[in-house]
Amino acid sequence: MPKLLRFLCDSCNFELETWENGLMYVTDKKGKRIECPHPGESYKIARVLKIDESEIYGFPYMRIPNPDLYPLLNERVGVISDCICLDCAALSKLDYQQDERKCVECKSSNLLPVDNIEGMGCPKCKKGVFEYHSTGIIS
Repeated sequence: MPKLLRFLCDSCNFELETWENGLMYVTDKKGKRIECPHPGESYKIARVLKIDESEIYGFPYMRIPNPDLYPLLNERVGVISDCICLDCAALSKLDYQQDERKCVECKSSNLLPVDNIEGMGCPKCKKGVFEYHSTGIIS
């Protein structure tokens, strides 16, 4: 079960929140990404792909009942991560496995997924370091 993570700069209090390990999505026939929040990822994926949910029950956490669907799932399902630009502090939502790693604001490739920011220098104030603070929220 994913946790909501919170990171705060110890100097300027710049705050970032993200879901641990990102957010699953499925693409429709036109390539539009549709978010699939936890719980219920397999339900949303099945609806978009127009397949019976029982065929992918447990996806992505367990082996699915219909292994013939893995090629389709590998093609149309991914994970969006909140990424921070270490040059300008802008946030981008990227599939770190498939998307070009470029900042939406300054076009820098100096990006890092927010869930890996603990201990890194703050790109906003350039003085502080990000510290993890528990939210206690689990989806």
